[in-house]
Amino acid sequence: MVDVTPPDAKQVVARYLGRNRPECLSSLESSEYQPTWDARPTGAEAIRLATTISDAKDPTPAKVLEEYTGWKDHIADLLALKGKTWQGSRLEARAMIWSAALLDGGRLDSVLRAADALLDRFGIERGPADVLGGPTSTERREAASLELSLTGVFHDRAKHGLPTAILQNLMDEFSTEKTTIVEWATSVAADRTIANEDAQRAARTLLSLGLSRNDSTIIRTLSTGLTETRIDLAVEVLTEAALDTQTGAFTRSMLYNWASSPAQRNLVAAVCGGRLGVERPDIALTRLWRTSDLSSVDNQALIDAFSTLIDRRASVVLEALRAWLKTKVQDAKTLGAVLAIASSDNGSAFLLGNLRDPDIGPGLRHVWQDLLKQREISEAVRRVVTHWCDLVSRGELPDEEVLDFLSDVYAPGIQGSETLFHAENEFLNSFRGQILARSIQKVVGQRDIPEAG
Repeated sequence: MVDVTPPDAKQVVARYLGRNRPECLSSLESSEYQPTWDARPTGAEAIRLATTISDAKDPTPAKVLEEYTGWKDHIADLLALKGKTWQGSRLEARAMIWSAALLDGGRLDSVLRAADALLDRFGIERGPADVLGGPTSTERREAASLELSLTGVFHDRAKHGLPTAILQNLMDEFSTEKTTIVEWATSVAADRTIANEDAQRAARTLLSLGLSRNDSTIIRTLSTGLTETRIDLAVEVLTEAALDTQTGAFTRSMLYNWASSPAQRNLVAAVCGGRLGVERPDIALTRLWRTSDLSSVDNQALIDAFSTLIDRRASVVLEALRAWLKTKVQDAKTLGAVLAIASSDNGSAFLLGNLRDPDIGPGLRHVWQDLLKQREISEAVRRVVTHWCDLVSRGELPDEEVLDFLSDVYAPGIQGSETLFHAENEFLNSFRGQILARSIQKVVGQRDIPEAG
């Protein structure tokens, strides 16, 4: 029998504080916490309460519970503009509140731009006359109860976690506008007029929001929205999330699903060819294989990703390649992956340097013969083989092994020879000519030639 009832929340919090902030242990006996204990929160919620207490500047029960429940009263007062004399619309002030939460610590001009962008999404036009005749930036900041320091704009910094709570409240209280809100926040991160560090703030905040809510739609919108203007930022935040001990599994599962999407292929390849590939090459290679197929020919992000992993984690790539080549009838993803590997110098050397491996050589011959049958990618195949021949001519690849491999590939009926052989001066004396000659020898050697007469 296994007891699956929730653990005692008070004991969980006490154990956590005993290790991290023992001076706060006595506060757990406060009557203010009793309703929380009576509600029997889950283990995850108990840990969240414990970390709230541990991280709090003011760990008194009232302050901790206010943060634990999301600063609800404070946020309600903010959104209602309680105690404020404000001549503008309520939405103008709220736009500043939400923008400052998204860009916590960002520049004032970035917060103003983000707020204006939100108003624009809701159809509120603000031409030069509206801006100059409306509230000043100082009035807008004060209406939103924002602090301005030398480093940036903040909500009340004494209330730990307030910016996150404001955005959670925005998503919960105005859930019917979720799509518009997420697209707005993504556009702020993607906006080239927003300072780079503030774009990073917006992207990280939105990613954190999506992960905390297990909402793949938020993260998908962020990733696709950044792809055109700030793909490096998308790669950076997704990599951190994929390697995080708490959010990693969720993020990696999304990357796995996105790998088969043409719209997100490049992003997945860029993430898997970076830190994620170096630190978790097995996970990265699974996703790169899913990203590969015959439609991904000339995908430079995929080529670069495989090239990086061959440089940094060649042994793991070799094991993956052995697994992909096990079957004689190859999946289109294996064909695409092999072609992508072959499309870089170090990838070519890697493939052709392992031809003697009994788990690599035969399978690679079958793969290349299958690639020769794909007329829609014949130009890419021809380009790779021509490049191999050039590398041999320059002494950068072993000529005898490459010659034997390619003659084996072309020997069955010399099929696909148009991707390699063409009229040129002294053709038979060239390396391509040697391939043709040896292929013919192998074809003839496999046939029964009748005796003369």
